[in-house]
Amino acid sequence: MSKTIVRLAAALATTACLAAAPAAHAMNVPQHAAALAPTASDQDCPDDTFCVHDAHGHFAHFRVGSNDVRIQHLEGGATWSWNRTQATWCIYNLPNRGGQNAKVRPGGQGGSGFTFFSLKPAWHGFCV
Repeated sequence: MSKTIVRLAAALATTACLAAAPAAHAMNVPQHAAALAPTASDQDCPDDTFCVHDAHGHFAHFRVGSNDVRIQHLEGGATWSWNRTQATWCIYNLPNRGGQNAKVRPGGQGGSGFTFFSLKPAWHGFCV
């Protein structure tokens, strides 16, 4: 009987570890973006980053972009940006650089006129 209990406990522990693994992995935020507290002010945008926030005040900053800002907890997309880099950035109204795009020049900040879900530095000044 004791071996059965030990085997059952081991099986339950293994199942618990496997069940927790995807949840722990899903919580990892990519290193190129750091989501800040929802109450972060626009002054919290570090030099050499592209900062965005959504209509709910959730704030994130980027160095290489994002294929989907919902990964950084901007569930409804971003509505405002501030380009504190030396490069022009491209913002897209669909994930994975799809749909309409707009350029945000160095130093540019404000509303984009549309909600955007993906962004990246322009390639030689082009949004491709």
